[in-house]
Amino acid sequence: MTSEKYYNSLLRFGIKPGTDRLLKLLVLLDNPQDKLKYVHVAGTNGKGTTCVLIARALQKSGYKTGLYTSPYILDFRERIRINGEMISPEKLDEITETIRRNIEVLAAEGIVITEFEAITAAAFLHFVRERCEIVVLETGLGGRFDATNVIRAPVCAVITSVSLDHTKILGDTIEKITFEKSGIIKPGCPAVTVSSQDPAALSVIRESAKNAGSPLITADTTDIRISCSDINGSDITYKSLDYHIPFAGAKQTENAAEALEALEIIRSAGFDKITYEAVYAGFAAAVNPARCDVVSENPLVIFDGCHNPGAALSFTQIIDAHLEDRTIFAVMGMMADKDVKAVTDILCPHFKKVFTCNVDNPRSLTARELADIIGEIALSCPSAPAAYEAALASAGENDAVIVCGSLYLCSELYRTVLTNTQ
Repeated sequence: MTSEKYYNSLLRFGIKPGTDRLLKLLVLLDNPQDKLKYVHVAGTNGKGTTCVLIARALQKSGYKTGLYTSPYILDFRERIRINGEMISPEKLDEITETIRRNIEVLAAEGIVITEFEAITAAAFLHFVRERCEIVVLETGLGGRFDATNVIRAPVCAVITSVSLDHTKILGDTIEKITFEKSGIIKPGCPAVTVSSQDPAALSVIRESAKNAGSPLITADTTDIRISCSDINGSDITYKSLDYHIPFAGAKQTENAAEALEALEIIRSAGFDKITYEAVYAGFAAAVNPARCDVVSENPLVIFDGCHNPGAALSFTQIIDAHLEDRTIFAVMGMMADKDVKAVTDILCPHFKKVFTCNVDNPRSLTARELADIIGEIALSCPSAPAAYEAALASAGENDAVIVCGSLYLCSELYRTVLTNTQ
């Protein structure tokens, strides 16, 4: 059994929320999580971009930087990276064997370790063994009971944009969801958020920081000036300094502002090799697949894994700003546990035709069910590649094809794109 298949064989979610199970596993591993310094990032949208920007800037500053994110797009090993390099297959297998042996010890005691808990433990172990100087740690789900929240107070906590998602697990209001995500703010730990947060979310974040006795820095979006912007990114000025962000959309500039505030906190905490030049270079070199990702210029094909209303709204702003003169054909697949009606109501008015498909995931909505929700502009297809080929065949020279609705769908179709371009 490969390492990836082993993790996939584990329970996806815990029987009950909490970090007690993982802490028991980490004790058996000599508590690697306590031997590292962290930037901890939670939120509904923008986590991945913010993590990548911070990690790249730290790497360019000369720090050995770990990065833990999810999900992956092309390779499971993407989830555990150091200075941009994925964990090697050999090291992953070695660490997985250690994790497996200790999980079996706990299983004999009736303690069940979930998939995400096991992968998180593997990441901690790898980062310690490779002597990372700092780790950028993205939460999986929520924050308060997230597996990543077993760490002690990080150098900095970041709460990106919060909106409704995973409502069955995190709560059915912005306030409840934000409370869970704000659980990464620990006593005395400086925290960063952004002024464009939903006012209800911002209020909860402020209260959480106050209760923890933690200073809260709010990146002010009115300080952002966009001098140039296209589908491939933006040139911005923030607090009188210029940066290039290789991600399209106003929301991405806000993620950059949060990252900049976090980096200033990190620099003040003793990471004094962080310079403007290093941050500029790090931001310009950042890569985050399947987030307004232009995978082809001719024809124009864009992948965006937007799967909740907040992400969908941000993506439509990009469409309005940069694709208003193009007719758009979409390939869409979604998970059944998402707010499908809200997402499709936001996205689909921008599309001439939507080719729906199943996603290679047990939680997938069927192509037919998704087409029924979207209505008359939708056509269900037998597979994701078939939907993609149908969209390409429909699009003219000046049109665009957008793949959206799920990061899992983007992951599946990246392989089709790569095969077609080789």
